[in-house]
Order: sequence, then structure tokens, then C-alpha cells
Amino acid sequence: MPAQDPVPQPSGDGDLVSGRAETSVGTLGPVGDDGRTPTILVVDDQPEMAEATAAYLEREYEDAEVVTATSGDEGRTIIDDREIDCVVSDYDMPGMDGLAFLSVVRERDAGLPFVLFTGKGSEEIASEAISAGVSDYLQKGGIDQLALLANRVKNLIDKRRAEEALRLRVQAIEAAREGIAILDDEGRYVYMNEAYAAMHGYEVAELLGETWEVLSTDEEVAVFSEEIMPELSSVGTWRGSVTGVRSDGSRFPKDLSMAHMDGGGHVCVISDMTDYVAVSEETVAERVLHAHETGAMLVEGESIVGANNEFLTLVRHSRDTLLALTVPALGAGLTRLVERTRETGRTQEGTVTLSAESGTTTTVRCRVAVVDPQRESVAVLAWRA
Repeated sequence: MPAQDPVPQPSGDGDLVSGRAETSVGTLGPVGDDGRTPTILVVDDQPEMAEATAAYLEREYEDAEVVTATSGDEGRTIIDDREIDCVVSDYDMPGMDGLAFLSVVRERDAGLPFVLFTGKGSEEIASEAISAGVSDYLQKGGIDQLALLANRVKNLIDKRRAEEALRLRVQAIEAAREGIAILDDEGRYVYMNEAYAAMHGYEVAELLGETWEVLSTDEEVAVFSEEIMPELSSVGTWRGSVTGVRSDGSRFPKDLSMAHMDGGGHVCVISDMTDYVAVSEETVAERVLHAHETGAMLVEGESIVGANNEFLTLVRHSRDTLLALTVPALGAGLTRLVERTRETGRTQEGTVTLSAESGTTTTVRCRVAVVDPQRESVAVLAWRA
């Protein structure tokens, strides 16, 4: 209904006063962020009271819809027929009072915000209402109480929608194939989904409270401390490939993305790259590439056309970003080794510094060999220097 001024305002069960509130909550915008118009149900056995309360709430919530009912039975029908975000109900009603109506509502939706808004206030009723599980209890009493009601309803709907959004996000995280974990400022796990723990061969409960070091090799701990964590602190994000450690001591390559959170700590998302296959039809060179236990990369011209998981872990690149790079992007030392290999036709070896995805560097020992001279194809083997 369109907002009008002045709007008749209830001062109690049956009394109406005219006038504009001297203090108001202001114009409240849409509640929640799901794009759906919030719907409020007002139940009062006096139709003029129900309409006056509805008119005030609609004036305060520009985009809200308020529906009314004059009995608990009518309110029950409305709740069964449509989605309601909050109930505002009188207490003293014939047939089914406010608390009896609350029981009906709770049978259908245990978490639906329910405000008992009544002119028959007493400590006994208030105590009974709280015990019965009302979200809030307010006495009628004029414009100031309506302003308070509007604020309480808004807060309850906001809280309900925030909790629902959080519940859906948690469900999505728990259902994800990727491992997702949250660490505090001390590097201890405060949350993780089952996928994150399972990739490392643990149950979630076994890892909560532990630090990230228990899932990393000694070499990775040093790299994280000296290179990755400083980069994460300065930039806010980091992504690359690292080596994970399972509960049985075995190792596996994993793609890792990290980001700082506004409230402190950071979130980690990981994928197990063990079974990753880059192409459906591998060439002989590519099959050799994936057979190596050391890091191996295949290059044609300046383009990087393939890399095994060990190479990705070694240079701390994700597969997608590495395959989008050219050899010079990894560093001048590797570029010179590749050029000498092509010029001489013989295998070249040397220690080079490679650029990681995060902007950090890593020093490795490289051996470059010719694979196909006509295609300028070479294989790069790499291991820690």
C-alpha cells in the first residue's frame, strides 16, 4: 500500500492516535541481499489495528510487503500459502491467542522471526512468551513503540537472512570437491571441509587446532616462511603449486590458492593434481614428460606446451598460468639454457632462478635436451639446486 502522511497510529489494543513520529528509524531499504522482497505478516483481531501497524511498517520499509490477518487461523493459512520473513502478532485474540499461534508457526518453521506485539503486557505474559520461544516481545504504546517495532523487525529479518546465506555457503563449501580451510593469524586451522582433510588422509577433527606445517614438507615450510607468506602479507593473495604431505608420509602435488581475510587469518583452497592429465591424446614426448619423477616441462619455440605436476610444484605455478607463459617469463637463465641447447644440438645443464606465479623466485638445477629440432621442441628437467 502507498505510504501516506499522516498515518493513523495505534497506541494500544483498540486506541488510535493521529500524527507523525517525532523520532523515526528513517527509511529502511530492502532487507537482505537475496533480491527477494521481504514479507511481513501482521496478525491482530482488530482490523484497524492490523492495518495501521501494516501501514507504518510499509512506510518504513519502502520495498517490503506487509500482509494482515485478523485471527490465528487466517495467519496459519497465509503462512501455509506463501513465504513469510517475519510475524508480528497480537497476544489477546479470541479462539487462538498469540502464544497458541506461535506454536502453530514453530511447527512449520522453527526459526521464523516472531514478535509478540500486544497491549496486554505483563511480566507473566512476557515470561511465558520468552519461554515459548518468541524472537521479541513488545508492548503497544504509540508511535515510539511502532518505531521500535520497525527496528526490531528489520534486525530480525536481517539476522535470519544472514544466517540462511551462511548456511547455504557452508553447505556449498562442504559439498565442494576442492579442499577449503581457514587459518587464524597463528597459522592454525580453525575450519576446514572434509575434502581438505581427506586429501591429506585425515579426519577434520584431527587437524583443527594444528598448524599448516603438519601438512607440508620441510622444504615447503622454508619456502612458505621465507617467500610465500611475505608475498601473501604484502599482496593479499597467492596462488601456485606446492607439495602436500599425507598422514602416511606420502607426498602429492597440489594447486594452492590463498587469500587474506579482512578479520585476520587467511583462507586456503587446494586441489589434488595427482591424477591430472593435460591432454587427451599425448605425444611420445608428453608421455615421457609425465613419467619423470623430477620436474619436467615441454617447450616449443618460446611456448610452454606441457608440464608435469612435479615441475608445477617446484616452480610454484598453477597449470593454467604456466601454460599461458613463454619461456622468457620464467627467467633469463632458463632462456639462455634453451637457446644454447638449440644452437649446439646438445644437452645443456645449469643452475637458474625461475620466477613463480606470485612474483617470488626459486633456484633450481635444470637440464635441457632437444626433443624435435624441426618443431624447436625441447624438454626441461628441473630439481632443487
